[in-house]
Amino acid sequence: MVARNSRGRGEDHLEDRITEFKPLHALLLDGKGGARELTLDEIYNWSADQGLLWIHLDYTDSTTADWLTQQQDIPAVVIDALLAENTRPRALQIDASLLLALRGVNLNRDADPHDMVSVRIYLQSNRMISTRRRRLQSVTELVEALHSGQGPTSLADLIVAIVDGLTVRIGDQVMELDARLEQLEELMSDNQRLTQSRQALMELRNINSRLRRYLSPQREALQQLLAERLTILDQTQKNQIRETQDALLRHIEDLDLMREKTIAAHDALLASLSDQLNSRMYLLSIISGLFLPLGFFTGLLGVNVGGMPGADNPMAFWLFCGALGVMSIGMLWLLKKLRWF
Repeated sequence: MVARNSRGRGEDHLEDRITEFKPLHALLLDGKGGARELTLDEIYNWSADQGLLWIHLDYTDSTTADWLTQQQDIPAVVIDALLAENTRPRALQIDASLLLALRGVNLNRDADPHDMVSVRIYLQSNRMISTRRRRLQSVTELVEALHSGQGPTSLADLIVAIVDGLTVRIGDQVMELDARLEQLEELMSDNQRLTQSRQALMELRNINSRLRRYLSPQREALQQLLAERLTILDQTQKNQIRETQDALLRHIEDLDLMREKTIAAHDALLASLSDQLNSRMYLLSIISGLFLPLGFFTGLLGVNVGGMPGADNPMAFWLFCGALGVMSIGMLWLLKKLRWF
């Protein structure tokens, strides 16, 4: 739990750290799709009658925790959630406010897209506070849209836009996985690349499992969000979130289908590898069967004892090789007649 600092102890040190407070964004919405960045003094002097405020923070910054603990209208449980290192997607109504935690794909440079990133949001009637550790492209595009005057007009619309943006990018990743699976199925048709296909298939299954692990709780979080009787969200905004939830459900169903397809592809891959192994073992068995009688006779005539037939005949070696050749041809004819190959 994050302990709130008392005003009487360490106040000077805390005030110095608060002065260094640097939010990622502090936007005052104009209600027409635009917003402007606030200075540090304007953030401290902001009041609800000035307009809608969105503050976006990096929770790994120590001054973020200090600033949050100074906000008397934010419950301690909310501060803990906003600063939590690990969080699960969820939606929780606290009085007339909303606490929301969501996850999205990691689209940062040199990052694994399937390494999910999270955003925590606390929505009040006139203020929204969001925290993250790694950059989210959905949030970045919203900030750019607000700066250009083409963004959401209310904080509730901001919530809808963030949920929708995260889900759209999740859908893009699901489509990319599906395309990779189709390419892999084509690659598996080449028997020379079965080992390479197996490694790619295992990687695809791991990615699918990681996405599926995070998307199911996110669907539950959106269900909780719609189930809460929030006055902050009107019916139109709830309908938009419901459509986004349906899209997320389709993505989860696509992942389930891909999981079944990867299981089937893995079984087919194992069957192909088994067929290859069996065919090679079968060929080795035929070769062993051909050389077994030949080895018997060469071993028998190679015994170094007296009385071996042909020991004094200079043509005996060639006669023996001819006899072995005739025997080999006869065995090949017999195996072919028995349809062994």
